[in-house]
Amino acid sequence: RNDGDTLKHASPEMQADREVVLAAVSNARWDMPLQYASNELRADRQVVLAAVQRNGDSLQFASSSLQQDRSVVLAAVTNGLNALQFAPPLLRQDRDVVLAAVNRHGSALGSVLGNLRWDREVVLAAQLSRHPGILPLQRAPWSVRNDKEVVLAVVSNEGEELKDASEDLQNDFDVVMRAVCQSGRALRFASRSLRNNQQIVLAAVKQLGKSLEFASQDLRNDREVVLTAVGSDSQALQFASMDRRNDREVVLTAVRRHWTAWHFASRALTSDKEAMLVSVKWFGQSLQYASNELKDDKFLVLAAVTRQGWALQYASDGLQDDKAVVLAAVNRNGSALRYASAKLKRDWEVVLAAAKQDDSSLHHASEELMLDHDFALVAIRHNPSTLCWFPKFADPEAQTFLLAAADSKLAHKGEEQVPVVSVQLENQEGRINCFVTFSIAGRGLEFVLGDAANVGDLAASVVEKRPLDM
Repeated sequence: RNDGDTLKHASPEMQADREVVLAAVSNARWDMPLQYASNELRADRQVVLAAVQRNGDSLQFASSSLQQDRSVVLAAVTNGLNALQFAPPLLRQDRDVVLAAVNRHGSALGSVLGNLRWDREVVLAAQLSRHPGILPLQRAPWSVRNDKEVVLAVVSNEGEELKDASEDLQNDFDVVMRAVCQSGRALRFASRSLRNNQQIVLAAVKQLGKSLEFASQDLRNDREVVLTAVGSDSQALQFASMDRRNDREVVLTAVRRHWTAWHFASRALTSDKEAMLVSVKWFGQSLQYASNELKDDKFLVLAAVTRQGWALQYASDGLQDDKAVVLAAVNRNGSALRYASAKLKRDWEVVLAAAKQDDSSLHHASEELMLDHDFALVAIRHNPSTLCWFPKFADPEAQTFLLAAADSKLAHKGEEQVPVVSVQLENQEGRINCFVTFSIAGRGLEFVLGDAANVGDLAASVVEKRPLDM
């Protein structure tokens, strides 16, 4: 009674018990318990009616005689999405049954047989139901494809069905407007005259910016239309006229949606410093599309790398060798060090700034600098996580570096720097443990810098701190 789906697991005796089965089909949740009932009960009209009233698709498990019972089928199609397909051919041509089915779900139209398949009343009912199905006009007779009311209902649900409407309706303002409001792509199937209608095209590009591709040449040059299109989809700029692709406001509207819209802007506009400056302040990567002259403009490049450090890759060689520019870039994204000149990859200040922001940026530092003992100590004290990027040292050297990392951890915790009592490295089954002991007011504190497969990977955060007996 609480869950009819459990009938599946009942014994054959229970599945043949009328009271049990009636309770099961009346309380089913997801399954259709009628399929588990005995053949005798699947031929019981009261049981089957209860089942199809709960889930109309249970009709498929009713006996052959009840599948031909008009009252049972009417109850089923009123309560099931696919019930009509399980009815006999005669009832799939019954107007009342068919209307009940398509009013429940428009997709039932696909199971209708005979003349009712394209009956105007039936088609309209299917398209206007709460769950309309897509009516493929391609298969419909001309009378349906030329019926304005029917086609209006169809394109309201699937605008691109306009392609199979009659030519007269492809030139009908109301029909085309309804279609492009549902799908901008439907504009491609409108008549030439309506593809030159500003109202129609504005509605289409508002729904889908790239439908500008199907507008007339005149409207692809219309400022209002193009602004609407690129405001909807930056990539629509590729279908605008050259005049509009050279229009600062149009291009910046597109770029505001996505910086790659610069790919479709005119060459002249990529040399417009004012426009490019606005863009790089939004998206530093826009520098990629700037003219070579602007890529060598320090003010512009500084604005770009301050917004997005990786934009340094698009700067001129000269500015990739400019310390102020590179510092601005690595302070934003440490890994931008990758695009600095070889000289600046050896510069302590630049590399330390990069490592402080992102320890992995040391991967791009010069080999000479990475072998510098003094630089390594300073880098580790700035950011203990940089430890793993330095070469693997012998144990005494490694202990020095680990102490620097531990000292940094104490400093990062806001604690007073304290004397180091001991450093101990233990190799246990191929893993290295590091214990660093400090003395604070006569008590010992031990920091465990984790364990790893090698000394260089001991840049892990402090994972334990506990008092020791001294």
